[in-house]
Amino acid sequence: SIMKCDVDIRKDLYANVVLSGGTTMYAGIADRMSKEITALAPASMKVKIIAVCLE
Repeated sequence: SIMKCDVDIRKDLYANVVLSGGTTMYAGIADRMSKEITALAPASMKVKIIAVCLE
């Protein structure tokens, strides 16, 4: 969990979430993860999701 990490690196972790593997092929997975993580993150945090899908 990001919230269990050191407070000094949380901003970087929220801004650099990378999804990979077969589940990234599902339509809308990056948007869904972004919404779910944003709901859990502090309001001041910028959340960025990168989904790597190699077809």
